[in-house]
Parts: sequence; structure tokens; C-alpha cells
Amino acid sequence: MKRGNYGSGSIEQRGPGRFRLTHYVGGKRHREWINGTRSDANRRLRELTARADAGEHVPSSRTTLEAWVTEWLTLLARGEASGMRRKGRVTPRTRERYQELLASYVLPTLGSCPIQKLTPTQIDHVYIELEQRLSSATVRHVHTAAVRKGVLVNNPAGRADAPCKVDPEVGRALSVEEVTRLLAGFTGTVYHPIVATAVMTGARLSEILALPWSAVNFAANTITISRAIERTREFGTVIKEPKSWRGRRTISIDPTLTAILKAQHMQHLRLRAGVSEQTVVSLGAVRLPAEALVFPATTARDGRFDFARIRNARALTKEIRARFRKLGFAGLRFHDLRVTHATALLDRGVPVHTVAQRLGNRPDVLLRAYAKHTSGADERTNGVLATLAQSLG
Repeated sequence: MKRGNYGSGSIEQRGPGRFRLTHYVGGKRHREWINGTRSDANRRLRELTARADAGEHVPSSRTTLEAWVTEWLTLLARGEASGMRRKGRVTPRTRERYQELLASYVLPTLGSCPIQKLTPTQIDHVYIELEQRLSSATVRHVHTAAVRKGVLVNNPAGRADAPCKVDPEVGRALSVEEVTRLLAGFTGTVYHPIVATAVMTGARLSEILALPWSAVNFAANTITISRAIERTREFGTVIKEPKSWRGRRTISIDPTLTAILKAQHMQHLRLRAGVSEQTVVSLGAVRLPAEALVFPATTARDGRFDFARIRNARALTKEIRARFRKLGFAGLRFHDLRVTHATALLDRGVPVHTVAQRLGNRPDVLLRAYAKHTSGADERTNGVLATLAQSLG
């Protein structure tokens, strides 16, 4: 068969439309077969030699996608027990989510395919099928989890049509009057400090439940958010670091919220000292454990209150939403308290970058996900337009 040289490799035609490519990396010979035209073979050999020159060569492999996924997930699991993020790794819950998505939606179709023979068309077909059954956001998670950069000779996922990202339309921003009625409905309950903290800070529930007393500065009226809780099947509920540097932030709080948190702190000091609220005693010498949480689980363990025991977020959300319904806020989610906080600040003219920093988001994410329409904003807009109209007259 005819053989042609190209750069540091060669092309040998082994049949109609069938070519064997040979190229060298570090003095070692590598071969690859390709079906197509001579131009296709030339193009592929140029790509292989360019990768070799750039130090990006990946040896040919018959490893199936299923075998590679198993190895990849095992590598991701290294040192996860603490729940803390490490460079190049993900949190336990993220790994578990990758595993669920791949096992349910990708591997049944593509698992037996050699990983280096995957094509963009194959992946496109999987996405098209999934979009009939799953949300756009979930399909994008599948796309993220399917193939990692640098594992394949060709990255088919990079050339496949990724599912479009749909801006979230869900979310509700309460008015000032509604917030007042909501908080009044929680007064006297164990949930009131948690709901008040969410409304007045915009913090996520996972961040609120991971908040330690050491992060609350009563003198400066600030709280520092630097971690969150995460629920995993393997390790249970763990503390994790923020996804990015934006998640670490110190924010100011209103003196009203400071007073609410001080009352919560006093209750914990009395529990620590073993005295009732009716007992008059100085608590100045009482100290809480270093790891004490602001909102720990209320259930005592072995008859002793555990100040560091993480609260069950799912059960708490269920209880709070039930109370939302009783107060006339059917359909309101706990996350809508964060939406309410962001929208209220934006409506009152607080700069977007300031609100974004407070919530630990990028400004574009803030505007897309948390800025909701309110009637109050319409009234202020009408007022501004009326002023402009007068200047025109």
C-alpha cells in the first residue's frame, strides 16, 4: 500500500478510505487508524503531531467510558471526609451528584463505548433525549460531568452542542409589609431567629446553619460567612468551604438582628451554665465551646445539649414552609428570603456590586437570579419618569 510522509509521521493507505497513521512521541512510535479521505488523514496527522509538540499527547486506549468514570470518581473521592474543598477536587455532594447523573443518564447509553471513540454526534443524541425528560439545568450538569478536559485524544463533549442555559424565572420577593407580617408570625418560635437572619442578611440556609458564634461580632454588628453545610450519603452532613472566594465575606447587620442574636447567645450561655431563664445569675464567666453553632440542632444527645451538632436542613425547611402556608404564604420557599433581601436592596438603590458582594455572588448572577419584580419598584420608576416629564415641559 502507498505510504506518504508528513512531518514527524507517516500515512499508509491500507484499503479504500482506510489509513494507518504513524507518529512519534519522545522516540516512541504510536499508530492510529482513520476512515475517510487522504485529506482527513493529513488533517488528523497534523493534529497528532501538533499535540505531541505541545506536550499534550494522550496514548491510545481501549478503556471504556464506564471504566474511566469509575476511576475518575475514585480519584475525586480522595480525602473527602472533611468536606473541605481541595485544589482540583470537588465536594462529596458534587461527586455524588456526578455519579448519579452519569450512572442514570450517560453510562446506560455510552458506557460500553471506548472513551477515545466517542463522537460529538453520540453525545448530542444523549442530550436531545435527556432534554425531553430533565430540566435544562440538570442536562447541563450531565454535560459537565460527562467528560473532563485532557482525558481524551479528542474531546467530543467540547464539540457537542451543550444544552442552553435557561435563566431562572422562579423566585418571589416579598414587600416590606409582607416581611413584617411574616416575621410577626414567627415571633416566639424557635424558627424566628433563623428566618430573621435569612431576611436581614440574604445568607443561604446552608450558610446560616454552619454559622459559628465565633463569626458573630456583636460590637461591630457584623457576621462573617466562610462555610456552609452539605448533605452527603457517605459522610452525612458535613461542613464545606465556599465554592469561590466570593463566598467568604463579612457583612454588616442591623442592630435589630444583633439584638435577636444576642438573645439567642444568652440562651446558649444559660444552657451551658445549666440555669433557667428565671434564675438571676451572672454569665460573664461562661464560655461556649469553640465549635459552637449559632443554630445547632435543638434535640439533645444523651441528655446533653450538643452546641456543635448540625441541624437537619431538610426537616427544618419542611417545618418552616408549613408555617409559611399557615401564615398565608403558600408556595414561598426559604430561598425566597434571600431573593427578598437582594431585591429590597436593589430597589432602594444600593449598587449592584455591593449587593453582589453581600450575597457572595457575581453581579451578573445576582441580577439574573435574585432581582425580582416588585410593585414598589414600579411606583419609584413612575416617580422618576414624572420628574423627567416635568423637565421636558
